[in-house]
Amino acid sequence: MKEKLFEAFSDLGFVLEPEENANYSFTYEGMNFLLVYNDSDEEFLSLSLPGIYECEEGKALQACALMEKINSTLKYVKTFICGSSIWLFYERELIGDEDFMKTIPQMIIRLVSALKFARKVMAEIEEATSDASSEEGSKETVAEEVTDNDEEQN
Repeated sequence: MKEKLFEAFSDLGFVLEPEENANYSFTYEGMNFLLVYNDSDEEFLSLSLPGIYECEEGKALQACALMEKINSTLKYVKTFICGSSIWLFYERELIGDEDFMKTIPQMIIRLVSALKFARKVMAEIEEATSDASSEEGSKETVAEEVTDNDEEQN
């Protein structure tokens, strides 16, 4: 199965570069993907688009909201935190004589679409977060003005 899979990647024009943990990297339109291969589970195929969102300190809620939205909305695509960033995965069980020449491009296209969706969701989350913090800032300004007016009258 491994030989057939690797041959399909080659026929599609992808160059698989060995990585740590038996993974293989390849690029598509400037994006770095991983083929996550497991010799003990050849009937399972997993592609990943690593590092789509850095989980910075203080942004855990945004990261969780992003992951929840992707996992609950998109079919076949899942998100995980690997290290300090969110990764997209497309995983599928290989049933019968799989046509990798069709399967691989479909998986890649779905991951690219998921990345576009993730960027849209991230922008919405950041906008909502900035709106909420500007509302809090406005409330603080109003509270300061009320306090200042009270002090002037006394």
